[in-house]
Amino acid sequence: MPKAKPDAEDTLEQATIALFASLGWRTVNAYDETYGPAGTLGRASRSEPLLPRLVSGELDVSELELAGVAEVQDDKVQR
Repeated sequence: MPKAKPDAEDTLEQATIALFASLGWRTVNAYDETYGPAGTLGRASRSEPLLPRLVSGELDVSELELAGVAEVQDDKVQR
C-alpha cells in the first residue's frame, strides 16, 4: 500500500481531527450517518446544518448578549 502524501485529503482530515481532539472537542465519524432523533447526530436529514441534540443544550440567551435574540432562539433550533 502506498504511503499517504502529506497533502492528501485523508492526511489533512486526520490531522484536523487530532487537533480538535487535542483541544477537547469530541469528534464523530459520521460517514455512515443515520438520520432522525435517534440517528448518529440527531439531524432530520443531510441538509440540516445544526445538530439539534447538541445545540439545544448549548444555546443560552444570557451568553449571546444580543438584543432581540430570545424570540429567535427556539426558531434557530427548530430549523
